[in-house]
Amino acid sequence: MNGEQPIYVIEGGAGPMEAAAISAAITEVLAQEAAAAAVPARPPSQSRWVTSWRSQNIEAPVLSRDFDAAPRQPRPPTPRD
Repeated sequence: MNGEQPIYVIEGGAGPMEAAAISAAITEVLAQEAAAAAVPARPPSQSRWVTSWRSQNIEAPVLSRDFDAAPRQPRPPTPRD
């Protein structure tokens, strides 16, 4: 844009405040799109776990919701036990 602020013509009865607000919103969206386009795209990386499992051709492990949790402690006895 050569450092110049673009001018948008707002038709349909919008007053100067509405036109300024719409113009500012459009300018902000265009700036965000330009910033997003400047970031290089990177393909998602594969998980090392999946890559390792596939390359070793071993049987898949059984995962539980407590996979990363510490071992459970035994429950203390209750009066009924």
